[in-house]
Amino acid sequence: MADHEGKMPKPREVLKDYLPIVLDLIKTTSLVLIAASGIHIGHHVHEMTHDGVIWRDPPGETDHGGHSH
Repeated sequence: MADHEGKMPKPREVLKDYLPIVLDLIKTTSLVLIAASGIHIGHHVHEMTHDGVIWRDPPGETDHGGHSH
């Protein structure tokens, strides 16, 4: 942080000091939320695939008879 030598820092100086930290926190939080959402969506797609809601192949060609994970 900037050295203000005992003076009251101006709002512009405070913003200049803390803005990079705040933006890094926002960026990190966003990336964590995106990753968590991807994992959550992937789990549901996997479940729907095995429940027959989503077909990878037409149902007659690959019937695994109750295959589950």
